[in-house]
Amino acid sequence: MLWLGPQDRNHNGALNLFWAWWWPLILMGFPLVGRLWCSFCPFMVWGEICQRIAKTLGWQPSRWPRGSSDGWASPLLAAGFAAILLWEEVWNLQNTAWLSSCLLLLITAGAVIGSLRFEKRFWCRYLCPVGGMNGLFAKLSILELRAQVGTCSGSCSTYACFKGGPADGEGLATSGCPLGTHPAHLVDNRNCVLCLTCAQACPHRSVQLSLRPPAADIQREMELPPGEPGLLLVLAGDLCLHHWQRLLGWLPLAPASLVEGPLLPRLAVATAALALPSALFLGARLLFSAARLRRTLYGLLPLIWALLLARHLPLGMGEAGALLPVSLGDPSLPAWRADPHVIGFCQSAVVAMGWVWAVVLLRRLLANSGLAWFSASLLALVLAAGGRWLVASW
Repeated sequence: MLWLGPQDRNHNGALNLFWAWWWPLILMGFPLVGRLWCSFCPFMVWGEICQRIAKTLGWQPSRWPRGSSDGWASPLLAAGFAAILLWEEVWNLQNTAWLSSCLLLLITAGAVIGSLRFEKRFWCRYLCPVGGMNGLFAKLSILELRAQVGTCSGSCSTYACFKGGPADGEGLATSGCPLGTHPAHLVDNRNCVLCLTCAQACPHRSVQLSLRPPAADIQREMELPPGEPGLLLVLAGDLCLHHWQRLLGWLPLAPASLVEGPLLPRLAVATAALALPSALFLGARLLFSAARLRRTLYGLLPLIWALLLARHLPLGMGEAGALLPVSLGDPSLPAWRADPHVIGFCQSAVVAMGWVWAVVLLRRLLANSGLAWFSASLLALVLAAGGRWLVASW
């Protein structure tokens, strides 16, 4: 439908689903269900199908590389997400159906190649750009799936929860955790998709799905993949890139549009807009310690999430309700559209909630210094006000 159908969002239901439904809903789901989307991701379905067919034909995917793959994979993932954002804005993917199809096909191809090269879901855990974003924002979730360390070390010898194996007592036969993680070794939600495979396999009822305080994963001392702070800055840069005219439109050499005209000036301005948060972060490193900056950056994670949601609300509340007439080409079919004032109010409410959440989280991360917390809270307020102005739909 994306490849052969009408090419604009006003006439292509699949394009409407992708940009006006999926993005707002996935962002709204992070604080509630974390990375649940990845458990039934349609891209990885094809990877698992190809993996099973390959095994039937005698091909055995390799085990995962020894040691931590985050060292090389997470910076590559952040760079890949940056490339996707540039592609989206400079080539107008939001309103070009066949290019949006190419993006989805590329992610599916990555899932298939990763599944043929390595067992389980190596692509999802280490290389998928969407999975990287999901894993980052899953730290905000109020749900967690964890196992009791004492029960696992004292009663279990099979480790079927992540290795897989036959049925054992109350435990069912499974192929193990798709992301290759033991639930007792999880330090955050980044590598858990809430598929409950480990809970099904456990014969000792050690694995529990529990409610917890929001953003409980974000602590003063955290185990971070090398590229994850970079991914967080890239996501912040998405706001600057999408609304580049309000930030960089005054430049003498700025193009009139990112989708028309010579490519190099458009690409240069788009790259500069995307890199603005990273440039500010690198500049701040000259004045503050890396540890404090990292804690401040992660304390702002709820605000960045809120601003991204506010950036997509005009699409979700303004166009998602027109799915039926857009898909079937009949303008007489029922459609719904929120009033622009309602959209603006919801944007303001989301940004305000993200700022309050960030202030509370910064208090936890910067508890040793009241001045640092106060300064970071003021910074969050400035960023919230600037971000609200940036994402305004007028």
